[in-house]
Amino acid sequence: MSALFTQICYGEIMKKLLGIVFLGLMFCNVSFAIEDLSKVDIDKLKKLSTEEIISALSDKKINGYYQFSETEEPFNFEEVHDSDGSYFQESENMGKISGEWKVINDELCYKYYKTSFSEADKEFDCGVSVYTKYDIVYYFYLIEEQLLYAKTTSAIDLIIKKKSEKKEETKKNSNLSLAEEDILKAQIFGCWSIPLGLPYGEDLLVRIKLRLNRDGSVLSSEILDLDRIKEKNLKVLAESALRAIKLCQPLKVPSEGYDNWKELVLNFDAREMLEG
Repeated sequence: MSALFTQICYGEIMKKLLGIVFLGLMFCNVSFAIEDLSKVDIDKLKKLSTEEIISALSDKKINGYYQFSETEEPFNFEEVHDSDGSYFQESENMGKISGEWKVINDELCYKYYKTSFSEADKEFDCGVSVYTKYDIVYYFYLIEEQLLYAKTTSAIDLIIKKKSEKKEETKKNSNLSLAEEDILKAQIFGCWSIPLGLPYGEDLLVRIKLRLNRDGSVLSSEILDLDRIKEKNLKVLAESALRAIKLCQPLKVPSEGYDNWKELVLNFDAREMLEG
């Protein structure tokens, strides 16, 4: 009996140690090795409920990779599921995407905003189950296609970061919450096509002041720092930012607090996008 008790205790200790190791790697943003998702036995994973999915994804910046077929090379993604229902994603193959998310009947649902290559979704599209291993690594499964297509490799809790990280334009839009401002910016940035031939590594910042109508349409847009734009020959870049604003309107705006977001200053920094 004592030997059996010792064996059970040892097993429980090792399980906890393994969990601690995974947590340490995850929250230090250390990536796991690429696992061939086509060979993962889903029956050995734990399927998450609605509450567990929300707890696992809400207010976290998650890194991982997609693999949509056995022969396809995996490609990386980074995404944020805000607790207010907003969603942001950037991947190697699809660029930047923004939208909304929610969980219904244990299924993850998305509604994407308009981008340069697709129209906005009119309603939420569900059909994604979430599975886990060790309650740390998460797998995403397309129910209709019966396909395990994505896996997380690391995550960072954004609760603290949201309170401490405020960029310069956020200060100018101080009456708008960070999440609300991110939604507006992500919509426009998703429509922004950077001109070819820009000098790599130089100052490629363009600042645009917007005035919005209550329905999210753009009343006016103004290029700021015109002297610097002319001096650095950034006219083409500035015009591309204005085209993105025109292409993506009307923007999805908060239903209340019009005085807080009717005027915004947005930074379009091509260098950040070029450097990835």
